Amino acid sequence: MTDSYLRKIKARDTYAEHPDDRLNIKHIVALEDPKTSLVTLSGMYDQLTELGYPLSYVRLPIVDEKAPLEKDFELFLDTFKNIDKDSGCVFNCQMGKGRTTTGMVLACLF
Repeated sequence: MTDSYLRKIKARDTYAEHPDDRLNIKHIVALEDPKTSLVTLSGMYDQLTELGYPLSYVRLPIVDEKAPLEKDFELFLDTFKNIDKDSGCVFNCQMGKGRTTTGMVLACLF
């Protein structure tokens, strides 16, 4: 990344690239059957659950690059207090840096 690009990003109080920064990038994807080839994240979990995998999908709001709000932290605690300690957890956010790490650290506190 160039110095001017990094300065532009830091000026917006974030280190993450935003969709506005990618306006000149085009992605062309050919889908054989859009009804079965394109699946949302929650749709993927639904499909795997139908196949018999014991999964649950929970979407938790966590602000980016800041400490979680108290109400969001409480929701996280309520969700995780009933999870078996040997269960696997997957955390994901748009960039895979700030909120993903926050979720992983909070889960490790249990």
